[in-house]
Amino acid sequence: MTVLVAAVLVAAVVYGVYKTWSPRDNCKVLSTQVLEDGTHIEIVNDECKEGLPHTTTRDTVRMKQGLRDSSRFEETMVHERVHLDQKTRPEYWKELIKKVWSYDISKKPPPGLPSEWVALRRPNPDTDGEPWATWRGRYVFFAAYGDDKRLSTATTRVWDLETSRLVETPPEWRAQFCHDGCPHQSEHPYEIAAEFITLKSQSPASAALSSAL
Repeated sequence: MTVLVAAVLVAAVVYGVYKTWSPRDNCKVLSTQVLEDGTHIEIVNDECKEGLPHTTTRDTVRMKQGLRDSSRFEETMVHERVHLDQKTRPEYWKELIKKVWSYDISKKPPPGLPSEWVALRRPNPDTDGEPWATWRGRYVFFAAYGDDKRLSTATTRVWDLETSRLVETPPEWRAQFCHDGCPHQSEHPYEIAAEFITLKSQSPASAALSSAL
């Protein structure tokens, strides 16, 4: 690497030029099915988003054929329909999670979050409209790629805006959102909401959401 190239890379990190690292979209739509409620199911190749189901528009869910044919299909659709509703009513959901859970979501990362962590955020088609989530105005939750740059191995990180450092999940967050385990995708309140509605969590946060819906 030349000195010039190295200098450009350093400048990119310092000034936040880097965008979130994202793998090349290798999704291929193999067939499309329309359910009775009008939801479109696009069957995609197994490599698409590492085989993870996801929404693309207000009425479209993508998944591999194996999931469509499995006993997990109905449960998966409960989860994905929550995401479809979030895309259909973005302002409603944005106000709801702020009122009920004290979350603020935004399209741009909060000021103070280092650009190197911004660059490592794992994109999520279900939350990419406003992917950044800050809890109680202080803790920024986001899923970050590991060295392998795989979607399935990304882990949730928490950045404390007050102390300007990565921290463990706050105990007060755990007290509100965890019950016999914590949400599997805690990086965004939309994912938490979809999981709570699907699995009927008994956490205080789940109860508060159910009362507000």
